[in-house]
Amino acid sequence: DLCANRIEEAKKEVDEYKLNYKKPILTEDWERITQEAVPLRKSRFNNSRQFKHIWCYQVLIHIPDESLHFTIWRIKNVLKPDGLALVSVNTDVDGYPVDGKWCEYPFVCRRLDFYEEAFGKAGLKIEQMEGWNPDSGEKLLKVSHSK
Repeated sequence: DLCANRIEEAKKEVDEYKLNYKKPILTEDWERITQEAVPLRKSRFNNSRQFKHIWCYQVLIHIPDESLHFTIWRIKNVLKPDGLALVSVNTDVDGYPVDGKWCEYPFVCRRLDFYEEAFGKAGLKIEQMEGWNPDSGEKLLKVSHSK
């Protein structure tokens, strides 16, 4: 996540639901993710550890375009070749401003084809998760390596 207070909220929820045994890595620091994680497999592209599952909820909607592509490449590099990332995005450009604010953070709304192209450039494919359509215009995307 992008902010410490959201990380603290997530830690409280993990405690509340007794999910500590899963040893989630809740941080805003990419370097910490690769240093503290249980080594699953080294990537041939870099020395970071890789994960079978990544949950990226309400993160990309707060990342401006100039940082988004870097974030997508980070996801690619830590996602195992047979792994799956679930990523939430807001694609309701008619209902929300394309570039807005939420609290002190940017709120970015992009069309679905923008994400298809951005993830595609990184060698990733996306598929919209069916049956998950909140009223907010938010979509949940399944992200995996292109075969």
